[in-house]
Amino acid sequence: MLSSSKIISKLFPGVLFLILIITMSVSATSSPVFAASTTNNVFDENKIITRMDELGIEKTVQDNLIEKIKNGELLDSENPEKVKQAAKYLKVSKQNPIAEYTFEDGSKIVKGIIIEKEEISPHGIITTTATPFYDSAFIDAEFKAKIILNTDYPASSILSVYDSRITITFGDYSNDVLSIIKPTQSGSTPAHARLAFKYQYQAPGWNVRSGTAWLELFVADINWWDDFIY
Repeated sequence: MLSSSKIISKLFPGVLFLILIITMSVSATSSPVFAASTTNNVFDENKIITRMDELGIEKTVQDNLIEKIKNGELLDSENPEKVKQAAKYLKVSKQNPIAEYTFEDGSKIVKGIIIEKEEISPHGIITTTATPFYDSAFIDAEFKAKIILNTDYPASSILSVYDSRITITFGDYSNDVLSIIKPTQSGSTPAHARLAFKYQYQAPGWNVRSGTAWLELFVADINWWDDFIY
């Protein structure tokens, strides 16, 4: 996902809201589901520098964060308790389509929904593409969904989901499934799509961090917003 400063988003009437749910555990050994893990003991600074550049983190802050990683310390953006405390600042809405939060140590999370490629019918029905995404230094995920926003009748829907992308810095992912859970809104219950995957990563000096992530898109009418649970 591009840096938030380079994202241009056009919003429409209708409801979209995004939930990213991450559960994380810490283990001293790798999970057996990661037979082809890219984790190793070599610290390639360029990998993490590239991610931090994409997140818009300044060079002086990057140096401090890299030193923190080398010392075996978790970045605040990967600390479940600190992320939970920041959740209220990471809500996506019509007024705030891209949300980002900078932690005390300078690490950052950026998430949101990009709306593009609209086709508007004379009856106020909008067919468009939504791209929900989540970016941190170690987990980067997104997918695309073709959706219909119906402004006159509560029947907005998700037509298809495609082009999922997951990048785990110093790690790997498996068991990724992109699916439509509920294709069409019914009353106040939204249409629902989900990208689910298992992940693990390990910077030098860290224990292996592993867990399951869900990047979820909900579509309904009137307004749009998000929730975030870590």
